[in-house]
Amino acid sequence: MTERAISIFLVEPKQENFGSVLAVLDKAGLPATLIPIQDQFGFMRELQAGLPDVVLVCYQEKSFGDFDCLGLHKKLAPQIPAIVIAPGFGEEWAVEMMRGGVSDIVLQQKLYKLPAAITRAMAESFHRRQQQQKEQSLQLSQQHLLDLFKMTPVGVFRCDSEKNCFYVNDRFCELIGLSPEEAFGPGWIKALHPEDREFILREWYEKKGVVEETKAIYRYQKPVSGETIWVLGQSKSELDSEGNVTGYLGSVTNITRLKIVEEALKEKNNYLTKVNKELDNFVYSASHNLRAPLTSLMGLINLLRLETGKPLELHQICSMMENSLLRLDGFIRDIIDHSRNSRLFIQSVEVDVKALIAEVLEEFSLADNYNRICIDVNVQQEVPMFTDPARLRIIIRNLISNAIRYQNNTLLPQISITAQITGQESIFQVCDNGIGIRQQHHERVFDMFYRADEHRSGSGLGLYITREVIDKMGGKIELTSQPAKGTTVKIVLPNQQAGKAADSYNTETRTGWLPD
Repeated sequence: MTERAISIFLVEPKQENFGSVLAVLDKAGLPATLIPIQDQFGFMRELQAGLPDVVLVCYQEKSFGDFDCLGLHKKLAPQIPAIVIAPGFGEEWAVEMMRGGVSDIVLQQKLYKLPAAITRAMAESFHRRQQQQKEQSLQLSQQHLLDLFKMTPVGVFRCDSEKNCFYVNDRFCELIGLSPEEAFGPGWIKALHPEDREFILREWYEKKGVVEETKAIYRYQKPVSGETIWVLGQSKSELDSEGNVTGYLGSVTNITRLKIVEEALKEKNNYLTKVNKELDNFVYSASHNLRAPLTSLMGLINLLRLETGKPLELHQICSMMENSLLRLDGFIRDIIDHSRNSRLFIQSVEVDVKALIAEVLEEFSLADNYNRICIDVNVQQEVPMFTDPARLRIIIRNLISNAIRYQNNTLLPQISITAQITGQESIFQVCDNGIGIRQQHHERVFDMFYRADEHRSGSGLGLYITREVIDKMGGKIELTSQPAKGTTVKIVLPNQQAGKAADSYNTETRTGWLPD
């Protein structure tokens, strides 16, 4: 049942069938509004008032020639279905009516078929209008797409299922140096760079009629000028409603500038890598070459001390020389530590924590006032510790060095070194009762060359290198300190598993340098 009454023009000079038509439609449950039309003027008048859903024409041979409503219908409202009611007709006449735009013919003596004819004609008319709208929409979309292709800054091409080119936009022709006619079919191939042609043709033509998305970087060389450009070529399959490949749509983007920048960056990177390696070698070599004469001078100073009968002043001068050399030696050691931490892979092997701490303390045994320092070492170890021994040594050495250097001369120096080793992590703490660090310096003590106390010796690299090493090892560092009360530094390092440690160690022994 329709939602509204169907509007029907009933064209009949004497309206003899008005009642019959209305009764048939009513019996069929097809609500309709019949608008009687007796001549062509009435037809045009009603048509101007509003279009009907259907036009019914009662054909009467003698009177129909006086006004050809069918002709008016075809001219003014061809989209409205027209049905002819006739007392009888021959085949030729029926064909002529259908060619003239009539949707259906119903015999007058079989008027009961009229409701079905009207319903069918309206459905066909609706379907036809929808199809026309789709075609118009498709044509509009295609036109918009072509307009977009003309405006886009990239080259656009289309190919059939055999990958023969049948469309290119102006930008595509500009990029490859060919006219559209020259680029059609396989013509675009002649613009491929000779060194890239084999690769592109193999990749492009090996898969025909296959659903795919492709992307490649290659070169075109314009046939006339010889100009070479780098492009990013992309394509995607076009499919019909059943999923079959009907063609390919693709784009070509000029990336020549990007390639030039990329090559320049690659050259700069290679240059910087070379310079960095040379600088690292220089630091390493220079550090060792500087330490050699320093070691000799320290030996000579010890010999001078053994000489008897020398004035006290000579001994003091030797001590001053020794202190200066020790500071220089410490600075060079810091440079070496920083260089090694920056360039070497993490080495992970089993470490004897107690022995390592003892070795580091032994390095400071000749320091001034070392014997008066109360040092407590407490190592609690549940499982073996796997870590980088060289880096752990740097951490412990720098923390102990600071604890010794920044003693509080008014108190008996105390240094507490604790270590707690578990299967997951290792926690180290170095505590002292030294001069401490003021709160405003806490955030900056880990900066390079920053010194919280300018009156004490030191390079300003110790805590900076310590933090860099800990970050490299995937650990954390925390510092708490109060002036005149002392400083506590807490280190948390991951305890590597034995299997991972072996792999890391093998990597370390294969190459001593970080990958570029």
